Amino acid sequence: ITHSCADYLVGLALSSSRLSWSCTLHRCTGWINPRKGTMQRAQGAAAALLLALLAAALTHSVRADEDDQSPLQVARGRGLTAFIDAATAAGLGPTLDNRRLKATLFIPTNSAFASTLAALGQPSVQALAAANPGLLLAVLQHHVIPGATIEADDLEDRDPYATLLPNQRLGAGSTCTCSRSNCRGAGCSRTYTVTSAGGVTANIVTRDVESDEAEIHIIDKVLLPDLARITPAPPSPPHMSSRTLSQAAARAPGLTVFSAALKATGLDTALTDPDIPYTILAPTDAAFQALLASLGRTPEQLLADTPLVTRVLSLHVLPQVANARELVTRAAAGGASARLTTMLFGRLLTVSRVPGSTTLRFNSSATTSARVVAADLVAGAGLVHTIDAVLLP
Repeated sequence: ITHSCADYLVGLALSSSRLSWSCTLHRCTGWINPRKGTMQRAQGAAAALLLALLAAALTHSVRADEDDQSPLQVARGRGLTAFIDAATAAGLGPTLDNRRLKATLFIPTNSAFASTLAALGQPSVQALAAANPGLLLAVLQHHVIPGATIEADDLEDRDPYATLLPNQRLGAGSTCTCSRSNCRGAGCSRTYTVTSAGGVTANIVTRDVESDEAEIHIIDKVLLPDLARITPAPPSPPHMSSRTLSQAAARAPGLTVFSAALKATGLDTALTDPDIPYTILAPTDAAFQALLASLGRTPEQLLADTPLVTRVLSLHVLPQVANARELVTRAAAGGASARLTTMLFGRLLTVSRVPGSTTLRFNSSATTSARVVAADLVAGAGLVHTIDAVLLP
């Protein structure tokens, strides 16, 4: 911020820990520490100006570093301890503490958690986790829209948003206190709401809080999913692998580029939580080479374009465990094909069987198609199916 008058010029720089300033003509330099409310070496008109600016800038100053933090760090900085305790108890801590997690999160206030725990007859989230770990995990998953950062103004009364909880979606909308179409001007204000699959409607009390890659909205109620559709979590299958996704991809033949892409986008870290189910469709090296040839790029050039690679890989992640047999069953139940939710916001994949064979085929909305060449590679809490082409959004 720069202010100039006939006899002085003040430059003001804002950081998370202090306001720094300098003046010409008055030959004064110094800084203000907003956390302590102190000012050193301020003089004359420059001091008066800085004190006036401090009141407006103080709150933003303290929060200015949130866009370099993970969602869990943002919650900690804002005192949302109940959410942190719940995420830790449910095993979601590592996932939500990832700075590169791309998602929209609805974080309930501490009082919202207290009300819900009282209604469930539980004294704490730790007690709920001990009594019904599957329920706590499902509730938290229902607060996360994966693969998209959505500001409050962009939340629409439209088809419900897919969440990390399979087959349970969130609705969203807003209301205006005046009749103006743009909801602006004196007497106008907008209220934003989000509604769970269980019929709970919460108000967004603090909107558009940005972490490094995620968008966060603080809400006044816990979004309970449809509890009747939540089944107790099954025990881990006996073949559950201790290898992480990145370890499994690195050891599998022909997945060198895919493995490098996982690391470049941070998805290898995001999918290490043993309680987060997923299914990965992993294109082979030959599939990536065909894509690179069509784009005229080298592997290094492609991996350097992190937004593009993240978008493409997110289309290859299903937020649930689905083995080949289950996918065949879903396709048959749908007549010939079934649509699957992916981690890329708003994009679905269609799965079907290749006519006359048992081979599975995936199609994207961009009319790209891929066949499964190797199925059911176990990686951590998820599965990997190797495919022969890269699916494009």
